[in-house]
Amino acid sequence: MAVEFDGERMLNNKSQSSTDSHPKKPLCACTAYSCNKLILLLIASVYVLAGAGLLSVGVWVVFQVKDYEALNNDLFLPALLLIGVGLIITVIAFFGVAGVVRENNCLLIFYLVVTVLLFLTQVGIGVLAFIHRQKVPDMTSKDFMPLVKDYHTKTSYRQAMDNLQTSMRCCGLDSFNDYEENKQFQCAARTAQKCGVPWSCCVNNHQDGRLRVDCGFEVRFNTSMPTTKIHGAGCTDLFLTWLSKTLDFVGIVALATSIPQIISILLAYFLVRQIREMRMWYRVEM
Repeated sequence: MAVEFDGERMLNNKSQSSTDSHPKKPLCACTAYSCNKLILLLIASVYVLAGAGLLSVGVWVVFQVKDYEALNNDLFLPALLLIGVGLIITVIAFFGVAGVVRENNCLLIFYLVVTVLLFLTQVGIGVLAFIHRQKVPDMTSKDFMPLVKDYHTKTSYRQAMDNLQTSMRCCGLDSFNDYEENKQFQCAARTAQKCGVPWSCCVNNHQDGRLRVDCGFEVRFNTSMPTTKIHGAGCTDLFLTWLSKTLDFVGIVALATSIPQIISILLAYFLVRQIREMRMWYRVEM
């Protein structure tokens, strides 16, 4: 029995079978892939600036802490962590940009993993800053009294008190009379500094461009007059207010910059998956 050969129909069936087994990629999938790339590229670029900002904040806080290190070092660890995170974010953001542009999964996975670790670290910095912040109201002048008593014997204490009294325009902890606890400044002392206060307490501690280290000598003899020559406010409340605000600032910066990273993490994860799918798709098509 002869079999009729229909070449045109067989060719059409083969073409249809090939189309059914390898359907074209939906347009919406390609569009989502492109949008994901663009958004992640923009976020990674922004994080270069965000990392530089965190680095700058950390360096600024470290310089502030150095002035008052003998008083309190609650800011030291959060500041160092901010510097580390800021530096790493700046570097890792470049890996993210390179991974997106080159569609390199290795770079993107590295960016994804490190970003997750940085997110957890920033949350930890925020929590650490707020934990230290809760301790501030419990601090009293008694906690800082050794700085007054050992003003002359320990250089770090002297520098911390001078920096504090100069920058905040205060004297002593509760008042300038706290310096009666210092043997050199006691009114019964047989020194030139008796009944006095450090030069950093003086309202005008320079004359003819030179520092007057004797401007606070004997100012406490007449207790009704020294406020015209020295700062009358105590330093404890001013310092604790400054410490609270700075810890709040560090905590807010750390947490605020960590929240947008959630979007970056999700976008990087989905882009890695999309790149794998696209490569598998075009491999099948070939």
